[in-house]
Amino acid sequence: DLTTVIFPFRIVSIEAIPVKQFQSDLMMGLIIISMAILSAMLYSYIIIRFRHKDIAILRAIGWKKKDVHLLMLGEFAYVTLIGYFFAVILSSLYVILTNAPTISYLALLVSFIIVIIAIAFGYILISRRILKISPMEAFRIGGR
Repeated sequence: DLTTVIFPFRIVSIEAIPVKQFQSDLMMGLIIISMAILSAMLYSYIIIRFRHKDIAILRAIGWKKKDVHLLMLGEFAYVTLIGYFFAVILSSLYVILTNAPTISYLALLVSFIIVIIAIAFGYILISRRILKISPMEAFRIGGR
């Protein structure tokens, strides 16, 4: 049965979603998406701003651009996914505390796909800046 309730989430068929449920799913989805995109953009800025010299040092000791990209992608994906799951937990607490309609698994799946897209977008932003970091910047005096 597609209307089995698993607290605080519920599996529902697409045609059986009432207007109030749709509005609740939309609100929770927007909260999750907003937090994911915000964390992706903020963390991409932080990586470049504060890890600039670290990246240059890694390049100076022999790391290839591909290795640095994998390290940054791993860090970026980890932080963004933690932010997503934190948003899901907060949304669940909101549902429990306010007796709002439950969140459907479809909304969670769609928001997860959007988070993956946000990760890709944020990584594209930082990957171009990572390529510009020269290994020689690690040896400059008074660098960034």
